[in-house]
Amino acid sequence: DSNCSISRSIVANGCSLSGTIVSSVISTGVSVGNGTLIENAVVLPGARIGCNAIIRSAVIDAGCQIEDDVVIAPGAPYLDDYFVSDNGIALITPDKHAFARTGAQEKRSAA
Repeated sequence: DSNCSISRSIVANGCSLSGTIVSSVISTGVSVGNGTLIENAVVLPGARIGCNAIIRSAVIDAGCQIEDDVVIAPGAPYLDDYFVSDNGIALITPDKHAFARTGAQEKRSAA
């Protein structure tokens, strides 16, 4: 997509990408909305990430849906509900993606 900036990343075929992707791995069939930043992340097949989201230091599991304006990044106030490694990498799984939607209320305060 012409609205997408990709640097130091690996992107599989069959994706629909907008926003900015930096130092990340994007698997097949992933959709990323306008204005979204994905940095130091792995996004597994079929994940859908909305517009104006921030995803940093995270693994987004296959089939997850992350809604518009959600922030998943070190220091985000609601990351306590997810598994976060000792190195600060958040794991977002399909059973948790509904909760990620409520993070839209936090807007981009953790950015």
